[in-house]
Amino acid sequence: MDAVIGNLSYGSRQVLHGDHHIVVTKEVKADQGEHIPGTVFAVDGSGDLVPLDPAAYGTTQTVKCVLLEQTDTASVDAAPMCVHGAVKKEVLVDKDGDAVIAAVITDLEALTIYAV
Repeated sequence: MDAVIGNLSYGSRQVLHGDHHIVVTKEVKADQGEHIPGTVFAVDGSGDLVPLDPAAYGTTQTVKCVLLEQTDTASVDAAPMCVHGAVKKEVLVDKDGDAVIAAVITDLEALTIYAV
């Protein structure tokens, strides 16, 4: 008997680690560009969910979740996000595709998103 409840496949860039996650489709702010799986998303000063901008981190942006599939915010208004569980540390990036700093990982852990 195969007791698989569901499988998530996100192409060649796997973000999730292990098997205990909460994935939620969240509304994202329009026209924020195209982003790869592993992009950290944050809430901006207007309350919109946007890709993490290193220049705004800690001032007008608060880390919230991790993107799980390639997303072009010009053509979609929602995307699957990891809001709890373990993610692969090496795939976590900001809006520019650069690796996130240690403080962002600490913020994710406070949200029970663990980078391993």
